[in-house]
Amino acid sequence: LNPIKHGANIVIHSLTKYIGGQGTSLGGAIIDAGTFDWANGKFPEFTEPSAGYHGLKYHETLGAASYTFKLILEGLRDFGGAMSPTNAFNIIQGLETLPVRIKQHSENALELAKWLEAQDEVAWVNYPGLESSKYNALAKKYLPKGQSGIVTFGHKGGFDAAKTIA
Repeated sequence: LNPIKHGANIVIHSLTKYIGGQGTSLGGAIIDAGTFDWANGKFPEFTEPSAGYHGLKYHETLGAASYTFKLILEGLRDFGGAMSPTNAFNIIQGLETLPVRIKQHSENALELAKWLEAQDEVAWVNYPGLESSKYNALAKKYLPKGQSGIVTFGHKGGFDAAKTIA
């Protein structure tokens, strides 16, 4: 899935979950498509002079890259949001096998969702890959290679019965 291709201006990913895949390192990524109009009058922090950077007007000076540079300059300065080299290495290691893992996650989730749907004790199953899902058409359009590994379901016996499963 390429959210930018479908109109997203900014995409935020957790690198800890699927991308890293090992659970050894925390991380995140913000991808700016460079397509949002920060000078539309609603975001003065991009068009007015920045006191912290000697009057820099982000949008005027940096144009489409203004969000990215503001995030880097002020985010690193104020929050220190820089990943350690070890965490970066670990996440890159996971990235190498991402397509294989996601394909398997999606196949397993679909199989589990179908199995759950056939169980008498299960009241409902939520997985966009199921034909019965109200999101199935959207899933086929936007996620044609698989719909991730997240499946939710409800037990007919309610909360107390659900506790026996977990």
